[in-house]
Order: sequence, then structure tokens, then C-alpha cells
Amino acid sequence: MFVVPGSCPQDLPIIKLPKLNNTTPMKPSDIQTPKDGGSTISFSWDPSTFFVKQNDGTQLYIALLNQVTMISFVPIAKTPAGSGSITVPNGVAGVAFAALTTFGSGVDLNGLTAFGTLAGP
Repeated sequence: MFVVPGSCPQDLPIIKLPKLNNTTPMKPSDIQTPKDGGSTISFSWDPSTFFVKQNDGTQLYIALLNQVTMISFVPIAKTPAGSGSITVPNGVAGVAFAALTTFGSGVDLNGLTAFGTLAGP
């Protein structure tokens, strides 16, 4: 099954988030091996695509979301502008999605969806 661009009579009112790229070297495969707690994952993003401008010194976080555990907010160790890495915390289980945010805590899935995500999957 596939979708032909322009074939739907009405676009859905879904906000398309700026892209968050996983830049960690991986094997060329459709199925990736799980990352254990303590593993490093690297990301890149384009700050010019954010809906809200961020100051250069703003601490950013990766929110790891899934249906198994609570949201884990992990501070990003920034490298050059538009990139950084995290250490995967222990206890993250199942398939997790990463969202780039300025929130380090205090926001739930609805808040991240409505206003808290700068870039994501």
C-alpha cells in the first residue's frame, strides 16, 4: 500500500516537526540492535527550522518516549551547532522515540506534542 502525493482530497491537520537525525554509525539493516544503558547516541538537527528561535546557550534535552516507561529527559552534550550526543539512561525499555526539547522535566507526552518539541521523528 502506498500514498500518491496530492491524491487525498484534504490534508490532515498534522504539524510536521523539524527533522531530528540519528547520526550514530549503524549497520545497514532494517532492524537495529538495541542500545544498552550507558551507550552513546549522536543526533543532528537544523536550528533554522525550529518554530521558536533558541539562544546559543540554551540547554537542550532528548526526551526518550515509549509505551513502557516514563519519559526520560537526557541533557545533550552539544558539539558543533546543530549536533550533540546523549548517554542512554538505564531503564529505557522497548522501542523509544527521541524528541529534541528545551524541557528537562515537568512536561508530559501531551505537552511535548502540543508545544514542547523542537525536532523529532
